[in-house]
Amino acid sequence: MDKKKSVLDVTVVKLVCNLNFMVCDYVDKAMPSKFRTTLVQQLVNGLGAARKYAIKSMDFSPHFTREKLYYMEEALSEVHNAEAILNDLNDLQSVSNKAKACFDEKLADIYANFGRLINSFTRGLEESERQS
Repeated sequence: MDKKKSVLDVTVVKLVCNLNFMVCDYVDKAMPSKFRTTLVQQLVNGLGAARKYAIKSMDFSPHFTREKLYYMEEALSEVHNAEAILNDLNDLQSVSNKAKACFDEKLADIYANFGRLINSFTRGLEESERQS
């Protein structure tokens, strides 16, 4: 396995897991209960799905780059949806501006690493298709 790709895989998974934990911790400690069964549930479920897809991608061997790419793109899609929900919750003043700023920093880091990883997978696929 390409060491650079495996480091990126692990980094992305750790970042997604960390964001998932931070959001759940914030919900438990600071979120008004009136939102917990609606938008917050969607947020927590989406981040859980992102975590699941990112981890699932790591389970494939390097020979299954297309599948790894698919699951990483699914995870990224769930993270984008979670960001949209966080924005809505911030607009509703259910997530403080301070907490939202912290989540935004984590999201920026996630997006940067996802971008690098997905580009790496895409280049690998293009290269293997040219060699075929």
